[in-house]
Amino acid sequence: MARPILGIVGGSGIYDLPGLEGARREILSTPFGDASGAFLLGRLGEQELVFIPRHGAGHRFTPGEVNYRANLWGLKKLGCTRVISLSAVGSLREDVAPGQILLPDQFIDRTVGRKQTFFEDGIVAHVAFADPVCPELRAHLQAAAREASATAHPRGTYLCIEGPQFSSRAESELYRSWKADVIGMTNLPEAKLAREAELCYATVALVTDYDCWHPVHEAVSVETVVRGRARPRFAPARRPLQALSLGARPVLHRVAMSLLVVGSVALDSVETPFGARENALGGSATYFAAAASLLTRVGVVGVIGDDFPLEQIEFLRRRGVDLGGLASVPGRTFRWKGKYGFDLNTAQTLDTQLNVFEHFEPRLSPQARKAERIFLGNIDPVLQFRVLEQVESPRLVAADTMNYWISSKRSDLLKVLQRVDVLLVNDAEARQLAGEPNIVRAAHAIQRMGPKAVVIKRGEYGALLCSEQETFHAPAFPVAEVIDPTGAGDSFAGGFLGLLDRTGRGDVATLRQAVIMGATIASFTVERFSLDRLRDLRLEEVQTRVTAFRALTHFDEVTL
Repeated sequence: MARPILGIVGGSGIYDLPGLEGARREILSTPFGDASGAFLLGRLGEQELVFIPRHGAGHRFTPGEVNYRANLWGLKKLGCTRVISLSAVGSLREDVAPGQILLPDQFIDRTVGRKQTFFEDGIVAHVAFADPVCPELRAHLQAAAREASATAHPRGTYLCIEGPQFSSRAESELYRSWKADVIGMTNLPEAKLAREAELCYATVALVTDYDCWHPVHEAVSVETVVRGRARPRFAPARRPLQALSLGARPVLHRVAMSLLVVGSVALDSVETPFGARENALGGSATYFAAAASLLTRVGVVGVIGDDFPLEQIEFLRRRGVDLGGLASVPGRTFRWKGKYGFDLNTAQTLDTQLNVFEHFEPRLSPQARKAERIFLGNIDPVLQFRVLEQVESPRLVAADTMNYWISSKRSDLLKVLQRVDVLLVNDAEARQLAGEPNIVRAAHAIQRMGPKAVVIKRGEYGALLCSEQETFHAPAFPVAEVIDPTGAGDSFAGGFLGLLDRTGRGDVATLRQAVIMGATIASFTVERFSLDRLRDLRLEEVQTRVTAFRALTHFDEVTL
C-alpha cells in the first residue's frame, strides 16, 4: 500500500526544500484564491512530500496577508493527510533558548481580521479544537529530533499574534504571565483550518530570539527572524525533518513507542493524615506512563474492567501515550485500598481486589515488541518473563518487584533477573531479596544475580544507584507538603527510564541524571492525591526543580 503524503509548510527562512527526488512544481487554482506560491512535490527518502512556502518565495506576504485557506486546501487537494508547520518563534521562557526547538501541543489565538474557517456562505459547522495538535505526529517529531541530536522541548503553548509588528515589553510580560511558551504570527488560523480539513497537524517551532522581555538578550528584530541570521538557525529544524523522512520509523505509519511499560492500571482508595480519596486513578503502569510521557514516547500494556472510567486516562492519550495495549475486558477493575500514618514511608494495605488483573495475560502488539526500552512493573515474575519472550531486541530492560513475589516466586524472579539490566526496588525489598541488612552490600549481591545496575528507592531518604562503575546516592527533594506518597516509586521509575530514553544514552553520567530526574518527578507526585499533580505538570516546572535540586546538592571542595 502506498505511503500517505506529508505536507510541509515552510516559515520564515524556509522557502524551498532542496534535495527532493523527482521534484516538480504545481500551481493550483483554489476556491479561496491564490496560494502563497507553487506547490513543490517530490520525495525525501521513501516519503512523498508536498511543500508550500507560507510567505511565498522571498518572503512576499506578511502573516496577515497569507492565504491560509488556499494553502491548506491545496495540500488537501494534492493528497496530504498530515501537515508539519516549520515556524520561526520567539521564546517566552528562559530555558527555551534560541536555536532550540519547541513542539507545541496548545495554541492561544490573538489574531484579528483573518479568515478563520472554510465554512461560510450558509454552511455552518462547529469543530472541536480542544487538542489542536496531532499527538502521534508530534511524537514522531520528538523522536526525529532526538535522532537528529536537536534540542527539542516536547510540548508547550504557542501564542499567535496578528503582527506584523512585534510585541511591546508589556505585552511580552503579559503573555509570559499566561504561561505561554513561544510567540509567533502564523500558526493560527492555520491549525484551525487544518482541523476543519481533517488534516493531522503539528508544528516545529524554531526559536530565533527571546522576544523582547529578556533583560539581557537583545529584543527581537526583523533581521533576526527574516534575514541571514535566522537561516543558519533553521538547521536544527531541517535535521529532524530529514530524520523524520529517512529514519527507520516512517512518519505516517503508526509510531512504535520507544519505551514500553507493562503493569497495573487500578482504582485506589487511599487515606492519609491529610485526607482521603475513593476510587482514584492508580496502578504502577499509570504512574509510570504519566511520569515518562513528560520526557518521551511511552506505550502501556495492561488490563482494565468494563467499569473503568476512561476519562481518567484521557490526559495520557493527549500526551501521546499509546494506550493500544490497554485491554478492556468484562469485569471489575483491579482495586487497592490503603492507609498511611504520619510515617508516610509505609502503607498499610486494607484491601486488595485483583478482579480482571487476576487473569491478566500480557500480549504485545507488533509495535510494542519493537520497543527499545522496557519497564516491567511489579507483576508476577512469570508474566514478566512472558513479556521478555515477546520483545525483539530491547536496548534496556528494567524491572520492579515486591516482597510477595520475592518470598513466593523467588525462582521465577531469579530467572527474570538474569535478563534485566536495571532493577528498581525499595530498601526492604532489596534486603529481602539479597538477604543482606546493609543496602550497599544488598545492591551488589543483587547485581550478581544479573542486573548491571540496581536502584534502591528509599522514599524520603532518597535513592541509591549501584552500577558496574560506581555507587551514587541522591537525596529526596525536600517538599514542604506531602499529601499522598502512593505511586512515588513508579513515578521515579518513569522519570528514570524516561530520561534514559529521551537521551538515548546509558553512561554513568546519564544514569546519575536519571536518578535525579526520577526523584524530581516523584517529588511532584506526592504533593497531591492520586495522579492529580502529574496531570497538569509541565516540563518547565520539572526543569526548574531539577535546577533547584542541583543547587541543593552542590558544595565546593572541602580542604582540611
